[in-house]
Amino acid sequence: SNSGDDDEEGQLLEIAMDWLSLHLDEAALRRGFRTQKLPNSQSIGRSTAFAASTSYNHNQQMAKLSIKAIPHQSLSILPKLTESQYDKERKDALLQWKKQEISTELIRMGFHSKEVLEVLNGIHEEDLGQMVNDNGSSASEREGNGYDSLIVNGEILQTLMLRVESESAEKDQNLKDGLDEELEEAIIERDQEKEVLEAIYSEGFQLVDEVAYIENNYNKTHHHYRIIVNPTNPLAPPARNDKCHINIITRHGYPLTSSPLLWFTNPTLPPSLLRRISQKLHLKANELIGQAAVFDLMEYLAEKLVSWQKEFMEEESLAEQVADQNDTNAIKSRSNVARINSVNDGDDEEEID
Repeated sequence: SNSGDDDEEGQLLEIAMDWLSLHLDEAALRRGFRTQKLPNSQSIGRSTAFAASTSYNHNQQMAKLSIKAIPHQSLSILPKLTESQYDKERKDALLQWKKQEISTELIRMGFHSKEVLEVLNGIHEEDLGQMVNDNGSSASEREGNGYDSLIVNGEILQTLMLRVESESAEKDQNLKDGLDEELEEAIIERDQEKEVLEAIYSEGFQLVDEVAYIENNYNKTHHHYRIIVNPTNPLAPPARNDKCHINIITRHGYPLTSSPLLWFTNPTLPPSLLRRISQKLHLKANELIGQAAVFDLMEYLAEKLVSWQKEFMEEESLAEQVADQNDTNAIKSRSNVARINSVNDGDDEEEID
């Protein structure tokens, strides 16, 4: 059919155009595609016959033409990946995705994006792949248990908490990790406190990590656990009471010479409020150095949480009012300037008259 011939001719023409574009410079293409006009004396019938003959000859020549791909610097053909190369690319992509997921979760928890990126970039890529603790469960199962979709490794949390701690309060001599050779009494008190908290909060208590390590030839340990927080009074909507958790890391020296590291989380509250609450908890924890303080801090948080939310909401409302007033003043100012300019233009026209 005619349509089939037209399609075949179009494909051959396309191949020819591609070949010419790759192998001829612009000047040669311009010369080759210069328009050639037929003499005016030729009739319409002769013109049609000439065009048909030219098309037929062109098709015959293209049919005989052998098309061969020739390498060219403007074309890049990727080689087929080997199995090991494919595995490496897959692992790199998965690592980047996991890094982005951790970053997003930490920023939602109230950490600043700059400090999150600095901490994550300082971690070796091989180690970063093991920085998420899924506890063998799916995201839906973890959310069903009342926990966030992601439980971040204690090493990352501890590093970030220390950064926030150093900016929120002046360094106190009592806040250093204390004795290099930790007193046996501190270790015993930490273990006893963990057992008491497990008994009190039962299913609301989750041991995330328990790490024993050696530093400066001394044995050190820390516990990282999360506890569900039940506010004394319900939070203002849309915040949800069943999403309140606190991350606690009992570092070396606690409770005798240092305070625990704490970070409050609730995905239904603004990140800036979460950061403020955690800083307030840090200041309160410093007042309780020398005693097992987690239970007292939990009670303090449950009692103060609603008032901190209310205070934050009032500040946000006031800031919005100030911003609206500034916008209104700016509009009035622009309107006055336009009116003054209009009056001045009228005065200038009168003077010309």
